[in-house]
Amino acid sequence: MNLIKSSKKREGLYQIALSKLRTHSKENINIIIKHLFHLKVNEDFVINSSKEVEELVEYINDNE
Repeated sequence: MNLIKSSKKREGLYQIALSKLRTHSKENINIIIKHLFHLKVNEDFVINSSKEVEELVEYINDNE
């Protein structure tokens, strides 16, 4: 059950990121996917909140 909640939450964060991303290039989308679904520290995901997603997208948008 927690895995399903976590999966739905991560998908929601992904949708937030896509909505705020200026350029939907393959590279930018891959960065978001990597940070949301793959990067972990001590078995915890690196990005866990909409604020962290917004900061990542802001960084991507500012560095295009």
